[in-house]
Amino acid sequence: KSGSDATLCASLLMPNESVTMTVSLLGENDAPTQLFQQSSQTDFHRCFHFQAPTVADESVQKMSVVVQGSSFRMTEERKVMFRSYLPVTFIQTDKPIYNPGQTG
Repeated sequence: KSGSDATLCASLLMPNESVTMTVSLLGENDAPTQLFQQSSQTDFHRCFHFQAPTVADESVQKMSVVVQGSSFRMTEERKVMFRSYLPVTFIQTDKPIYNPGQTG
């Protein structure tokens, strides 16, 4: 949802060297926004919060994950859609039709 708080979880399993994991959001016309970066020689699982970008209607962007070591590099990209939602008011009454001036 556009402009909302979002959560992303990342796991690294059985690295055989010290690696750095970087997660970025690649906007349509914007520079990449780094959301998360962690270096480790051991397994980890982290969840972190970030602010979803504000869009007027909807926007398809890319989430990029890069894991880089001295002898290893892996890149994965996935498309993510951010959509704006307008608040809606729903009123429910106890009768199907009220006449003008009627209160109960």
